[in-house]
Amino acid sequence: MLDFKENFLIFFLYSLKKIRVGREKIKNKEQPPHYLMRPEVYYLLSQSQNSLVDSIYKNGAGKKGFVCWFTGLPSAGKTTVAQKVFEILKDRNMLVEMLDGDDVRQSLAKDLGFSRQDRDENIKRISFVSKLLSKNGVGVIASFVSPYKSQRDEVRSRTENFIEIFCAAPLEVCEKRDAKGLYAKARRGEIKNFTGVSDPYENPESPEIILETHKETVEESVKKVIQHLEEKFKHVQS
Repeated sequence: MLDFKENFLIFFLYSLKKIRVGREKIKNKEQPPHYLMRPEVYYLLSQSQNSLVDSIYKNGAGKKGFVCWFTGLPSAGKTTVAQKVFEILKDRNMLVEMLDGDDVRQSLAKDLGFSRQDRDENIKRISFVSKLLSKNGVGVIASFVSPYKSQRDEVRSRTENFIEIFCAAPLEVCEKRDAKGLYAKARRGEIKNFTGVSDPYENPESPEIILETHKETVEESVKKVIQHLEEKFKHVQS
């Protein structure tokens, strides 16, 4: 049986060769035959935010890809800011892809739990996808708790133009924000290995960007990220 990397690489190479049947099925949100791709890979690549299949041929040539990696405690504001950044870049007709923890858990990592070993495997899979995308001129907006420094260092070493973005809201603020009540469940012992309660979060030592999401508005945090990208990459400028 092929492992995750082999399956994704096969599909990625297949996409670059413009095999018509598969591309049209994804575009029309039709599940291709299993021999062409695994269902979880189809799920990720067929989402409305996906840019790989339809745009990589037109927009990726000659442009530098990058990986904006949003990290922080649960409810620190990662996805909220990341989504806004994604929308701005998309509006500028950039080749950009968003990878979010909840979506990935439903597709590429639905066989994994939350043990240290499973968390590491989850980040390895995301790192592999991010590497392929950024290598081919795609800007990746990734939002993951990714609590361990070793995980984030591994992604940095494997991907093009890695930008670590630390959403630095403290634990007490994140607990108050938690609309899903996950912190409370973790405090009661109903959720095991929950970051910030029963599992540690290792703060980044030298992130490219620090967002004080407990002090800044969403717009202020978004502006920091966009300004950094505009200074670093010419094709990001509006």
